[in-house]
Amino acid sequence: MSKFKVGDRVRVVKDGERYGGSWHKVPIGHVVQVVRISGYEIDTDSGWFFHEDEIELVTATVTPPASPVRTVTRREIVDGNYNGVEISVGGVPWGKKRVRFDATADAQSLREAARIFNEIADVLDEEKEDV
Repeated sequence: MSKFKVGDRVRVVKDGERYGGSWHKVPIGHVVQVVRISGYEIDTDSGWFFHEDEIELVTATVTPPASPVRTVTRREIVDGNYNGVEISVGGVPWGKKRVRFDATADAQSLREAARIFNEIADVLDEEKEDV
């Protein structure tokens, strides 16, 4: 089992000729990344392969490559009746939400409705910023 693993950055410590499409003399101190380990050969991103006694570990951590993909989560308003607050999104002009509230409510229901209205207002502000 190799003391190196795929992704490790290694430095050449022993001079030797390597075949990477053609014969090359690999300079001591050259840093490469391990891409595959096959038996006693350690293949690198330079196209050269090495043996364990010819390289030393520089760092085992590799910064992942930049990616054009990211995960995005966003809040949205959903139709329904929430403690007497009726929300209707469908059939309303773009950017508008229809909200109805049952006016016959006690103090606790009013506080809950106020919380819901504030949540809706926050989401509407976020949607405005996204446009």
